[in-house]
Order: sequence, then structure tokens, then C-alpha cells
Amino acid sequence: MLRMGVDREEAARAIVESAKAGRTPLPRGVWVLGIAIGVAGAILAAIALTRTPGTAPAHVPVADTSSGLGLGLAIGLLAGVVVGYALGRRRL
Repeated sequence: MLRMGVDREEAARAIVESAKAGRTPLPRGVWVLGIAIGVAGAILAAIALTRTPGTAPAHVPVADTSSGLGLGLAIGLLAGVVVGYALGRRRL
């Protein structure tokens, strides 16, 4: 409850300050991991976009294979969930 004579803005500011005081900063490892995943993803995306697919010799039959899109999406999703969970829990 608000006390008599206390401005609502002051009360809100006090609540925000008490919340900020109780919040612990993220560990440096979480930031490093997030940056490393981002840089690795950017490098791998650049390699994938600039690489031309090789051609197999004529005498070797080419097997039908997938492009790896599903596996790449699954790995990216998993990495995103792990980092997001760590950021949400503020642990790693």
C-alpha cells in the first residue's frame, strides 16, 4: 500500500531500485558462449553461401542425400534453447 504523502513516481522508483539491487549480473561465460555461437554461425553461414558444390567423377554413382537443412535447424534450435535457458536461469 502507498503511504499518505508518498508520490506514486517515488514509490515506483523505489520498487525498481530494489528490484535492480537484487538482480545478479550475468556471468561472463554466458556472454562469451553467446558471442562464440553467433560468430560460429555467421562464419558457417558465409562458408555455406560462398561454397560451390563439387561435382562427383562420372564413374562414381551419386547417392541421394539430403542437404542437411533439417540437421542444421535442429542443432541451431538446440543451441538456442540451451543458451536461452542459461540466460533465463542466469547460470551456466
